[in-house]
Amino acid sequence: MGAINLTPDHIVAIRAPDSSNPRQDRTIVFLSNTAMDEAALTNQRDAYVSAINDPALNEQNYLTVFIADDGHASVNAKVGDVQYVESTKPIFGEPGSLKLECQERSAAKLDCRVWVDGPVKVESGDPWTLDMKFSAAVIPKLSGKAIAADGGEAGKALMAFAKALKGDSLDAVFEHMSEGLIAQYNADYQSAEENLESLKSVWSSRMPEKLKISGGEQVSEELIFIRGEGEMFPGMNALYEFDMRRRDGRWVVDDGGSVGILR
Repeated sequence: MGAINLTPDHIVAIRAPDSSNPRQDRTIVFLSNTAMDEAALTNQRDAYVSAINDPALNEQNYLTVFIADDGHASVNAKVGDVQYVESTKPIFGEPGSLKLECQERSAAKLDCRVWVDGPVKVESGDPWTLDMKFSAAVIPKLSGKAIAADGGEAGKALMAFAKALKGDSLDAVFEHMSEGLIAQYNADYQSAEENLESLKSVWSSRMPEKLKISGGEQVSEELIFIRGEGEMFPGMNALYEFDMRRRDGRWVVDDGGSVGILR
């Protein structure tokens, strides 16, 4: 790629939600020269966020391959100070030049080659090439047993949290949050009003104005994923997922936000 040669010797593959098709999952492959913390990527609903924040990738050259279940793929490579992007699908109306061929491609294992036939020209900078083979077991996405379409008791708790977010009481919102989540918005150097403002600022993008719960999964006695849809922007709906955990015997919000825009 350009004047810098990237020859990875570490590979990690994960299953995670497909942000471009949020009702589906995809496989994401990280190829790097430093070992990532694979243990930190297990037992997660969306390990992609943890992966891209892995210190092993900080200021390092690495390649990410996104493989959809329909066989289409894209790459995003950070090499030097340049970001290289290519796809098997068109990009901004131009045909994609990426090729993907797999001897094995499943939710459990990959054995693939990704390449371009010739140097890819860019508007500024050197043309680049890519030809890489990789094989890896895939770290599965945490999942569970399907629950009622309305989310049951956990769904009711989530909607109570959404209602409290529209109010003026920090304690009322905290009533529906896990201890770990409360700690993020309970700064002792701020007033309750300031903490509430911070909380609302963050969750205004994580919780739509009108959430319609569509189901979820019960992973364990202590953890449920709730799934729902709502308007992210006027005329633009998105899929949302929330982690619900037990606190003092009842369900509370532990994390959540948008998965991707529904098309």
